[in-house]
Amino acid sequence: PGVFDEIVKDPSFECVVAGDDTQKLLVHFAVNAEGNFAGYKKKAHSANAVLETSAAPETAGTNDGWGTEMAIPWKDLGISPPENSVTLHMNFKFNPGGSNAISSTWHPI
Repeated sequence: PGVFDEIVKDPSFECVVAGDDTQKLLVHFAVNAEGNFAGYKKKAHSANAVLETSAAPETAGTNDGWGTEMAIPWKDLGISPPENSVTLHMNFKFNPGGSNAISSTWHPI
């Protein structure tokens, strides 16, 4: 949706998290090398909604490219902070940018 689509056209990193299985909520974040950041959430059988988030990605250039680190609040995943342990279902994707570039994912999609 909007800004998100522009970010993933550049070299960018995406993270998709399925929070609470009972809600079937997917939360999708993207950040590019310049630190531009956007996200959206989607419940099963509903339209995408822009995600108002306090997630704070940090990006930094390296000799070999760039890297990012994200702190994602539990509330953005639609779940309460766990007292013990919780299983999260997630996938990661790197978009190298460019119209003919091939993206790579942590888990095949």
